Amino acid sequence: MLDQQKQGFKQRSSSAHGRESGLRPSSAKSNGSERGSNTKSNNYGEVLYQRGMRRKEEMKKVIQRARSQQDQNELAEFSFKPQINEVSKRMTRRDGERTEDFLIKYGKAVKEKIDSQRIESLRRETEGVSFKPSVSRVSEKIVKQKQASQSLSHSKFAKFDSLYQDAQRRQERQDFIYSACIESECTF
Repeated sequence: MLDQQKQGFKQRSSSAHGRESGLRPSSAKSNGSERGSNTKSNNYGEVLYQRGMRRKEEMKKVIQRARSQQDQNELAEFSFKPQINEVSKRMTRRDGERTEDFLIKYGKAVKEKIDSQRIESLRRETEGVSFKPSVSRVSEKIVKQKQASQSLSHSKFAKFDSLYQDAQRRQERQDFIYSACIESECTF
């Protein structure tokens, strides 16, 4: 691969040297009869652009070949294949159950077991506790009002209605404050 790159460099440098000595990339016929023909172009910008594009394509190919060679070398290094014993090969899930389904069921069972153990430990901790907090009358009143409003409105839109009413109350309060400010500032 390096030899190919060296040869390409030598060819490019020799062609550059030929141009420096006065040679032109156009054909030998450079008289006025070529002006209307569609043969080789005298546009050096176009010639340089095409040359650059060819070099770019060549470099892409070289890089691609190097990457594919590297990938092949890596694959040759990884030749490990696990050996599974006969007992494991014969093992299957009950009722032909897929592994994914088995793992989902197993995860749910483990979660339920952990939750039940947590509840049981909390029950054991609170078993001997006789503390009962005292709640003020105001707090009890607030809780009762919330429960009453929730029990009255069990429809789908109850939450939206309460939010709408809350927004109206806020708007009224804001309008009242705004009008009080205007009245105090504007006395005419």
